[in-house]
Amino acid sequence: MNLKSFLSPAAGLVLLGCFSFASCSKKAESTTQPQLPPSPSAFPAGTNRSEVWDITLPATATSGAMEVTEWVSYQYGEINLGVTTSVDPGYVMVGGGAQVRDPNNTPNNVDAVLTAAYPVPDGNFATYAASDKDHGGIFYNSDLYVYVIGIKLFSQSGTVIPTSSITNNLAIISGTSGSAEHPFITLPVTSGYTLISGGAQDNYGTGYGNLLTENNYDDGASYAGGKDQKEPDPCTITAYALEWNNQPIPGYGSFLLTYQNGQAIVNQRLMSLSVGALGGCAVAGVGGVSTYTGYGRLLYGVYSPAYNVGEFQSKDQDVSDISGALGGVVTSIAPK
Repeated sequence: MNLKSFLSPAAGLVLLGCFSFASCSKKAESTTQPQLPPSPSAFPAGTNRSEVWDITLPATATSGAMEVTEWVSYQYGEINLGVTTSVDPGYVMVGGGAQVRDPNNTPNNVDAVLTAAYPVPDGNFATYAASDKDHGGIFYNSDLYVYVIGIKLFSQSGTVIPTSSITNNLAIISGTSGSAEHPFITLPVTSGYTLISGGAQDNYGTGYGNLLTENNYDDGASYAGGKDQKEPDPCTITAYALEWNNQPIPGYGSFLLTYQNGQAIVNQRLMSLSVGALGGCAVAGVGGVSTYTGYGRLLYGVYSPAYNVGEFQSKDQDVSDISGALGGVVTSIAPK
């Protein structure tokens, strides 16, 4: 199923919420926006790192127990931000997410959007990166929160499984589109693997910027999409896929992985959608897509606020566009 359509949601809890619109606090005219660092190695680690949620899923007859934990860091700045956060030692990253917030904590005053949210493919399976930016030629201070989800596995006797035994069965792949004002790419899952989570990065230059409309996946591929807004700024976009090779983890067993989908028809300038994980499971990954028929709608939140739910947020930018739909997918994980 290509989640670009998202008009036939699969089973899963779907809760809809909306925000009203208020004028945003901006300052300082600008005609161009500085370029984000081309590599996440240039992103600073977020500050005030903390644990968001933690759950231990019991062992089954064939697999050991699994602890699933999420951490969050944030960075405050103006114009644009790039942030990373990492799992604790002893954990392996399986997914993550990001959210833009107003510095004064006013939900309907958000005026920046995501440009990237993806697992860093450095071989360590530990770090998640995200970036955002304002748009429209006026500076806007924003807080960018970046989330990372990690797992710790145990044998049926309670012994901790080494992280190397897990990472040897995982891979992070990527693919980059051609340059376009509305870049898009489909990244197929490697044959014999199951996708756990995806990611996307808009590779814009020094112009106004290109912004995320899709950071999404299903059981067959990861999808990345973006668009310029008001001012032309073509660029490439990169999609990421964090995959498992479907082989048992030595000393542990196997994962249960399922996908829950939801969608909301847009009826407000700032939209919010919640999609629940499968009962008895925890969230391992989240992906979102913002469709539109007007000027354009963009993603500013794709993350997991609790162990059993994913949260997805979209908005128009500078020009009103109450159209299209907001969709989200949650990967549920548990011992198999």
